[in-house]
Amino acid sequence: MTDASQFETKVPGLDGSFPAKFLEVQERNAEILTSANEIVAKTAKAIGENQTEFLQQEAEQASKALTPVKFDGDAGAALSAFGNQMQENSKKLISHMRTINDLVFDCGWQLFKLCADSFRQPPKHS
Repeated sequence: MTDASQFETKVPGLDGSFPAKFLEVQERNAEILTSANEIVAKTAKAIGENQTEFLQQEAEQASKALTPVKFDGDAGAALSAFGNQMQENSKKLISHMRTINDLVFDCGWQLFKLCADSFRQPPKHS
């Protein structure tokens, strides 16, 4: 086996404990990457749950849409009800898109904060 002291440098301006610090930096990088993966996984899970809920609502709406419209003599009332239903569906779709946007926005800021914090925090010293 090689001895870690063989790799120590004697270059002016560089610390002689280069290998040890290099390993500490790599450990810190692994911690940061793990944290980033957790943030992304949590966001992906939340988006998946939101998509599932939205698809269930859409399936219910699709089954309602396939039901023939009854014109009990008042076509204006039936058209108005159809318009109201379309408006509600549009509101749900916009709400769904906003939720996904918020999740992705929050994920991006969490990753940015993690990155910024990684520049400020020195590596751990064992």
